[in-house]
Amino acid sequence: MNPDATTVFDDVFEISNQGTQPVDVWIDVAPVQNENGDPAIDFYRGGDPSSEVVGQANAVTLDIGEDICVGLVTRTYGLDPGTSLLFPVSEGAEMLVHADASVSSRGGDGNVGTTDLNTGNVVAVPPADHTG
Repeated sequence: MNPDATTVFDDVFEISNQGTQPVDVWIDVAPVQNENGDPAIDFYRGGDPSSEVVGQANAVTLDIGEDICVGLVTRTYGLDPGTSLLFPVSEGAEMLVHADASVSSRGGDGNVGTTDLNTGNVVAVPPADHTG
């Protein structure tokens, strides 16, 4: 990463729904704070850094076969070269990508209800090896 800089990387990776129902997807990360108190790294949809995908409150619904591209911005002000920009969030993983499905169903009484199908699909990204 560029030292003491803000660097934007659009469309770094893609999240696709290859399942059988719509899913809400979001990313969990625990970024290091830079000297300005800002997150050292943040993730967003496509080429719009203001369109966050971090946290369940920023979940994006993907229909079957739909995908989104995810970009990231780094803010490395005051960080030493080689510093990891993320703290582990779960069992050593630095990033978790969640995919949860919920479907609307119409019961026998005609009322619409929601059934949580929590697929449990989580992709854990292990920490990078910064030793070499």
